[in-house]
Amino acid sequence: MSFYDDASLIMFPSGYKEDKIYSLKPTDGSGDLTFTRASTATRVNAEGLIEKVRTNLLTYSNTFSNAAWIKTNQGVGSVAVVTPNYTTDPFGGNNAWRFECNLNGGTTTNDRSWMLNTFSPFANTTSSIYIKLNIAGSKTIILSNGGGDVQTITSTEWVRINIVTLGSSGEFRIGLIGGTGSSDTLDCSIAFAQAEVSDVATEYIPTTTAAVSVGMLADVPRIDYTGGGCGSLLLEKQSTNLAFPSEDLTALTTGGMTNTANQTISPDGTQNADKSTIGTTTRFYDVITEPIIVATIGTTYTTSFFAKKGTGIESIYFFQGDGIRIAKFNLNNGAYIGHSPSDGYNAFSSYSSQSLGNGWYRFTATYTAATTVGKFVIGVSTNTNNSVTAISGNGTDFVYVWGLQYEIGSYVSSYIPTVASSVTRLADSASKTGISSLIGQTQGTLFVDIDVINLNPSNVSRIILSDGTTNNYIFLGINEAGSGNLSRLFINNFGTSFSLSLFSSTAITIGLHKLALAYKSGEFALYLDGNSVASSSATGTIPATSQIVIGGTSPSTISNLETLVLNKSILFPTRLTNTELQSLTSL
Repeated sequence: MSFYDDASLIMFPSGYKEDKIYSLKPTDGSGDLTFTRASTATRVNAEGLIEKVRTNLLTYSNTFSNAAWIKTNQGVGSVAVVTPNYTTDPFGGNNAWRFECNLNGGTTTNDRSWMLNTFSPFANTTSSIYIKLNIAGSKTIILSNGGGDVQTITSTEWVRINIVTLGSSGEFRIGLIGGTGSSDTLDCSIAFAQAEVSDVATEYIPTTTAAVSVGMLADVPRIDYTGGGCGSLLLEKQSTNLAFPSEDLTALTTGGMTNTANQTISPDGTQNADKSTIGTTTRFYDVITEPIIVATIGTTYTTSFFAKKGTGIESIYFFQGDGIRIAKFNLNNGAYIGHSPSDGYNAFSSYSSQSLGNGWYRFTATYTAATTVGKFVIGVSTNTNNSVTAISGNGTDFVYVWGLQYEIGSYVSSYIPTVASSVTRLADSASKTGISSLIGQTQGTLFVDIDVINLNPSNVSRIILSDGTTNNYIFLGINEAGSGNLSRLFINNFGTSFSLSLFSSTAITIGLHKLALAYKSGEFALYLDGNSVASSSATGTIPATSQIVIGGTSPSTISNLETLVLNKSILFPTRLTNTELQSLTSL
């Protein structure tokens, strides 16, 4: 048979837009799934980088003649002047502006010639703009977002200057102020202004009447490329990163180390990863030693961070102070080292590492709180054995660290960036209603190709065919809660009081799997990775269904969704033969 020809719906994550995931079949769009997630999120994009949501908070970011940009003066200074289409811009277009200021000899801070644009929010922001001199020389200017930053421009080629938040007002200001070291006159070209919640300037985002955001915005499906290859649909339950700020280590308490901001390229592709350098005394050295929350005794927490080897530091470890727990990893290859039994330390309940390329690893450890002490401690070591010992500091050895995450639950979720407070990413869900013609009403087959990233005995992932109620439905449970992570076929037809529950004889494990659920009165079957793992010859009326929901515990509940990467999903309006089921699900 041709699986493509016989299928009624094929969802292969590739094409998408806001609220929508395109299906390969049917080709008229009637099988496209609706996607929801009422918050922003991150993903690993096709370049292997963690893609975050970025926003240019400025309006009219390259229309300096607009009234949003106030050209002004004080004292004896002249009003700043802008001229459009003056020269070639940094990206090769003709969109650069001439910008002229003149203090007319003014020497006090009341003498000003500049322009400004207001934006919000202004806290924890970086303001940036491209600039070059029109006449060779050296000019000292003010770039300000409430607090001034004196910058000297000497190039007649484009450079990008920026300032991290210093002041308490959300105003992007550029020009001359007397008495601050500013030059008396300025004749330069400018282009592409940006203000963003970040501690570095990122790729320019053009705006006009309103701020513009790009990335995994609310309701945008996450086609994730973790590990390379073809993209897959990432579906996760709600999670909150309790650690903040997640990227600026300089704002956090250390244990004898010095954290320096923005020293190398991080997993998101920008130079915003911090360098942590040991001191000169003999001691235990910690990148951070930070109280995060008041923990709840008996609650499971997962901590994670990204790290890259610098010099001298060979391994890195988590330290959880509620019972002295250690999980140590090799920075050279990401391998788990363990902990020293002689130390009397208790290991975390689970731990893992993931390579992101370019020397970066994401390290993860999970524990159940024994006290209310909720701390995030990252220590370093100059050896790769399973002991944790003091270091004789030389003041030069260092490691790169980025992306702290501390969340409730037994597994690590996709990265959730934070700045000044905790951040919650809401649950993902994909569904399609009104497709009774695509779903076999008396017989059919549901096939999924998935990558199970996490397993949790308290939660479950399901793909559900239903009529939109809990009365009539068919579902494929991926890792059924309380069943030892078994897959499950379940059918309920309330109208005829027929129900059937079949659990797999084989547990789901973390990794790639192919599952198929086949239904027809007297011929029910569940296949996993090429093997028949459950079957039944029970008879009964198949419930009428008209929609598919990917993720959740019922047709209307998605809050308990586990992390699930969906590579492919196919519906057949007929019950495939056992031979076909074996072939379809073979890895």
